[in-house]
Amino acid sequence: MAQGKPCLVLIEERILLRSFPIEKGEYIIGRSAECDFVLDGKEVSRCHARIFYEDGKFKIEDLKSTNGTYLNGKRIDISDLHHGDEINIGDFTIIFDEGKGIEGVYDETQVDSAGNETQRLVAEYKSLADKIRERDIALDLKRYHEKVLKSRKKLTQQANFDRLTDLYNRRYFDKVFEQQFQSAQKNKYPLSLLFIDIDHFKKINDTFGHDKGDEVLRGVAQIIRALCRKDDIVARYGGEEFLILFPRMNKESAIQIAETVRKIVEKKSTEIIGLKITVSIGVATDFGNFSQPEELIKTADNALYKAKSLGRNCVVSANE
Repeated sequence: MAQGKPCLVLIEERILLRSFPIEKGEYIIGRSAECDFVLDGKEVSRCHARIFYEDGKFKIEDLKSTNGTYLNGKRIDISDLHHGDEINIGDFTIIFDEGKGIEGVYDETQVDSAGNETQRLVAEYKSLADKIRERDIALDLKRYHEKVLKSRKKLTQQANFDRLTDLYNRRYFDKVFEQQFQSAQKNKYPLSLLFIDIDHFKKINDTFGHDKGDEVLRGVAQIIRALCRKDDIVARYGGEEFLILFPRMNKESAIQIAETVRKIVEKKSTEIIGLKITVSIGVATDFGNFSQPEELIKTADNALYKAKSLGRNCVVSANE
């Protein structure tokens, strides 16, 4: 079979979405429209990574992105590329194809292809159910049923949670936030939102490296989660930003919790992370005065911007 041209293949749940041919040169991947390979996602930096040809092989280099570039599950600064390598940038998955084609490269029984695995197992499960009258296969049926449940659970985990912090991801937050907003409007109860940003996070990455940056994100996420109620919705919204949604909470209580979060992060961060970390927080509360959920997020974001302009490490309420 003739050798094809090298390319980058964008996939989602093992479905090919886009193929981008590459030659001996340099290609920038990022969120900016000026990049050669554009990935429109909040967790993608404007110029996130580059692919280039050097010493007879293609290589990939992270361009000091906020969330990092992952190659086959491992965060990298620079690395050689080999046929079938899986590149993860934000929520996007890109396969490097040397021109050999990627069909058959992946084992669909692996957990990271949980979507396809679930479909296959469901089909096998139904087939076994049809045969149960003819053969005593109850144990096999139970085994496949357990696999289906495990695969579905893994798929839900991948779809709804941020893999670094184990908090909800932005996609899941947006969905639940829409539901909570409509419920608050209908039942006339307050809805409070905290928009949290880690102060000087880029400097932390540049000074101590991305591994330490990841540790900071996990540590702050741990502190925030421990201070919230079971029904509160806590999410990593992108980069170093976190959101906390408080159903049925008024402005005064939300401000108190925001101050508690700020103080505990400053006090406990050295013990948990090994660095003194501070956060800035914007607070907004909907009393039925917003017509769209995006307005509440924007209002909290504006309050956060004011907190940072006041010198950071403080709480600002948009309703004051």
